[in-house]
Amino acid sequence: MTQLSTTLSRCAKDVLGFSVMFMIVFLAYAQLGYLLFGSMVEDYKTFSASIFTLFRIILGDFDFDAILNVHRVLGPIFFLTYVFFVFFVLLNMFLAIINDTYAEVKNDMSNQQSEFELGEFFKRSYGRMLDRLNFKRDRVNDIQSALKTADLNKDGVIDFDEWRRALKERGFTDTEIENVFTRYDTDGDRTLHNVEQTRFKTDLNTQAKNLDQDIQNLKDDPANINKFTGANPSGINDLNHISFDEFKILIRRMDRMEYSVGNIVARIDDVLTKLEVMEKGKTKRREALQRILNSMNEDNHLSKEAKQERLEKMVREELIENIPDRLSPGAPGVTYRSSTSVRHEDDFTKINQ
Repeated sequence: MTQLSTTLSRCAKDVLGFSVMFMIVFLAYAQLGYLLFGSMVEDYKTFSASIFTLFRIILGDFDFDAILNVHRVLGPIFFLTYVFFVFFVLLNMFLAIINDTYAEVKNDMSNQQSEFELGEFFKRSYGRMLDRLNFKRDRVNDIQSALKTADLNKDGVIDFDEWRRALKERGFTDTEIENVFTRYDTDGDRTLHNVEQTRFKTDLNTQAKNLDQDIQNLKDDPANINKFTGANPSGINDLNHISFDEFKILIRRMDRMEYSVGNIVARIDDVLTKLEVMEKGKTKRREALQRILNSMNEDNHLSKEAKQERLEKMVREELIENIPDRLSPGAPGVTYRSSTSVRHEDDFTKINQ
């Protein structure tokens, strides 16, 4: 409804000018129809009836045969010129005026919507920035209160366990606790002495003042949001910056990771070496079996018992040479023959037979 009312209000002047021109042409044709066909056609008998008949022609309701029977030349000329000028020209001009005005209104409303969305975006950005600064200020306040209450045994020194317990109660993660503690534990003894605590308190007070000033500036002038967009004035939870102590921790972790990867690679090399040795052993056994078969084919001049005795001797020698782990020690002077050795000898005996 807003687009319709806006369109009609904007094109009112153009429509008014068009209406004057339309009425001149329309009334002229009504008067002409009354003069030409009023005496013989019922639809044009009066001037008002002629106006009504022309409106019916616009809607497609007309009696062409009636005016054609009255005058075979002027009747078609009257009808065709009226349809051309009124229906094809004037009505299309009216639609063009409405269409152009509607396009302008739609374009203006889309621009207004874009401006509205842009304003809402800046409002949301302002709210997010303000919430972020308030959150950082609350975190700094929590660290300040933890620094005051962490020394449970009142010895003037805060060790890591006391520090971790105090920050855990305030919702800090282990990584944040470790990062904040190592940043101010300059001597690396896992305790915060008076000098370190003093420096820690000074930095926290400075950060709190800066955050309060930024929040106040943001509230006084919301346009300053562009100044703080993407900034991290407090230095807490800064994902793009790490201290030297954090860098050393990362280096130690990388060293341990490289050592673990090296052990894994060494074990993989051992497995590959064993597989290669096993493959070589299989190749040697195949070659030995081929030699035994070749010797059997060459000893055709020997007797059957001599062939069997020689075959058993060759199999035993090959098994002792290539498969020593299949032989286990027994009593002195006694050699143990494994089931595998007996199976190979039986196989070759069957082959010989």
